[in-house]
Amino acid sequence: MARVKNQHTYTLRNCKGGTAMHLSGDDNYSISGFRPYDGSNQAWIFQQRDCDQNGWFIKSSRSGKYLGIEGNPKNGALVVVVSKPFKWDVKDSNVNGAKGVRILVYGTNFSLDLDYGKSANHTKIILWESGNNANQIWAPTERVSIKDQHTYSLKNCRRGTAVDLSGNDSYSIIGFTPYDGPNQGVIYHSVADRLCVD
Repeated sequence: MARVKNQHTYTLRNCKGGTAMHLSGDDNYSISGFRPYDGSNQAWIFQQRDCDQNGWFIKSSRSGKYLGIEGNPKNGALVVVVSKPFKWDVKDSNVNGAKGVRILVYGTNFSLDLDYGKSANHTKIILWESGNNANQIWAPTERVSIKDQHTYSLKNCRRGTAVDLSGNDSYSIIGFTPYDGPNQGVIYHSVADRLCVD
């Protein structure tokens, strides 16, 4: 059984190069290996449809688009993001010493492949026929998932301020120095397939 769960978000680190699967911030289209960090362009949501438990859709947390390919599955095809869901198989690693998952175009033998397993930033990720290579194995690390009916505080990454319900009018939302008060707690609840804030 593949070590990913439906509707959970992961960073995918390549088992040979050590870089993470990365959506380009320049064109929001290209996929490459890049040093791991906590950015949304390295966060991937794994999804299955209720009516179809075979295969996965892998959605970019940053763009809302899906991991896909340019053209038809073949050796060297570029991995990119696409507008429509693109189906993948996710299988446990079959490569000795490489703990992770193999991600293949659904129904084929073409795996996501960090080109030559290079550790340099911007190394392209392509399709290649599956082999006994660690550069085709990806170690998923689960990102923090927001849970229904739990309280969170939201902090701005740039300024370090927290989202705060103004104590002056109990209506305005402002950025304020973080503290452990009720004005900075938000409760998430799910409605259909969305998370909403109270």
